[in-house]
Amino acid sequence: MRYSIDIRRKALAALRKGHTKKEVNEMFGLGVNTLKSWEKLEDETGSLEYRPLDRKPSKIDCDKLRKYCKDNPFATHIEAAISFNCTEAAIRKAKKRLKITRKKRQLNIAILLMVVRQSCPNLASLARLPDYEKENCYIQSETNGKEQSS
Repeated sequence: MRYSIDIRRKALAALRKGHTKKEVNEMFGLGVNTLKSWEKLEDETGSLEYRPLDRKPSKIDCDKLRKYCKDNPFATHIEAAISFNCTEAAIRKAKKRLKITRKKRQLNIAILLMVVRQSCPNLASLARLPDYEKENCYIQSETNGKEQSS
């Protein structure tokens, strides 16, 4: 949390008036190192103004990531990281920042089964699987071996 410059000035003024650091911290509800860092900031810069944060710009272009996710909806974070030449954690953070949710397992299984059924309609084992195009269907393992469909 950033404190206003006014509070910073008041806290340092109280310290200069002879109050101890512990007293000043208790008066203003500051952390132990906050007052020390403000003193250091004032000594180094002569001001209590906010320092600009030294953050690296994001390596991942937001528009390119959105397009990638739209074009490759089943790509894993690792695959996206390889495409963007970054880490998996960077992809997760960028997707979270852009409010792109990851696909859940149940949806992926349902779509996978639909694709397999369409490409291999003659397989007898697939004929017994529930029809995922209908509502209220469940994967066979989720219903303890009982098929359910609407």
